[in-house]
Amino acid sequence: MKTKLAAAFLAAIALMPFAPAVTADKAPGEDISPAIAVIRKRTALRKSAGVSQIAHFETGDFKDILGQGATHVCITEAPVNGNLFFDGMELAPYSPVSVEDANKLVYHAPDSECVAVFRFKDHNKSDREAISCRVSVKNGLTAPKSRDITARTYRDAATFVDPSVIEEGCKFEIIQAPTSGVASVDKSGRIIYRPKTGFEGRDKLKFRLLNGDGLCSAVSTIDMEVTKPYKDVFFADLTDDPLQKAAIDLASCTSMEFEKDGEGRLIFDPDRTLTSSEAMKILETSGKSEGPLSETSLILIPDEELTRAELALTVSAYTNASRSENKNLFEKFLDLFMS
Repeated sequence: MKTKLAAAFLAAIALMPFAPAVTADKAPGEDISPAIAVIRKRTALRKSAGVSQIAHFETGDFKDILGQGATHVCITEAPVNGNLFFDGMELAPYSPVSVEDANKLVYHAPDSECVAVFRFKDHNKSDREAISCRVSVKNGLTAPKSRDITARTYRDAATFVDPSVIEEGCKFEIIQAPTSGVASVDKSGRIIYRPKTGFEGRDKLKFRLLNGDGLCSAVSTIDMEVTKPYKDVFFADLTDDPLQKAAIDLASCTSMEFEKDGEGRLIFDPDRTLTSSEAMKILETSGKSEGPLSETSLILIPDEELTRAELALTVSAYTNASRSENKNLFEKFLDLFMS
């Protein structure tokens, strides 16, 4: 039977399916139909902005329309309502913009509702028809609010940061990559961080939040602390898996025993199940913890089963909540589970 713990945890930290900011036909090919060509010519890219607010663009916005081979986009016609800025400077017509730097392009909306239109094309294919972008400026649209956050992982251990620790219904966009690790955004909008091999210390990356209306937050920072794992715990079957950090938390905070493979390496076996009673015995005999780990019994239902992965994520959320500003994630988890 699927555990209530899993349902509650997924509800707390997993994003709902995310409505894309861009609704456009794919890159023009040589054999597109006249009907598709007309649709693309009229409006190929859609954005939204609140009155007197800012709409941000993403790297993928123009790649999705112009094709993966496009390197620069050229704005051929500026919007009549509002203004386009690139990297803080108002964008002059026919100025080429690198597709890879499209996240530096922003639209400043006027102080009243309107539909703003500007036109663009592939800078290297001037013979192509210009394509329209429509920005709907409406009252009541609010951009997400971001903030700097801290996160923690262990040497060589991948981890994830969920956008719900800041605001629900959003996904991350990475603006500046870390210098001592690799970061990416998965399909659910989480940031997956993997430190460079052997690295210990502090790393930083810059991000912003994007919500379902296509509105973006200001740029904020994740301060990532990478430390030596307790007792050098590392699970061979979770190499490069963002569950690795949570699994190490579970091993560090409890007396739980794990199997080894033929080479003597620890195996976590994330899908292996245990009963909540078995989990409670493990938690109650925990040796090293930041707080009374046995309080996790509040969210374990008697006679229910849970996987090792679910237990690890629960314990990791609890131990992190007791030591960082990510406490609201665990509180949301508790509220959802107990309701």
